[in-house]
Amino acid sequence: MAKAARASSKESYNQAVKEAKLLDIRLTESNWEFDLSRLREIDQLQKFTNQSILDAPHFSPENGRLIGKVVCNLLITPNSATDEPDADAQTEASQAAVDCEATYIVVFDVPKTFTSDDAAKFFESTAKFAVWPYFRSHVANLAAQSRLELPPLPLTTLLQRIRGDTD
Repeated sequence: MAKAARASSKESYNQAVKEAKLLDIRLTESNWEFDLSRLREIDQLQKFTNQSILDAPHFSPENGRLIGKVVCNLLITPNSATDEPDADAQTEASQAAVDCEATYIVVFDVPKTFTSDDAAKFFESTAKFAVWPYFRSHVANLAAQSRLELPPLPLTTLLQRIRGDTD
């Protein structure tokens, strides 16, 4: 009996996800720093990216609006000379050839039948994917404006190693 209830709950959640609509993605903050001397050896650099949800998203069941913030980071550092990279050294801005952080507000129209838990789960799983192309483009624009020839960020594979986020 419990299994059937879980399946029904999952089906209703999946249906609600299909009905959800992305209303807005807005860049609210951005920080871009680079060290030209560290970028000279572009082939010997490694990229680390991370996306995280900033605070719990706000869900309004009255109008079905789900609003939250997503923070995206890019850190490009020199390759470590050892087989075991020093995670602390890689995440320090002082070691970075490029350090970029951008904060986005993301707004969804979701079914009013969502619970707060459903809304948080939906935001956690969907907002990061929705923001990624915007962050990728933002980094490419900043690099072009800075006259840096950086390889593009990956489309789908994210190395989420900054600040220990492995979700």
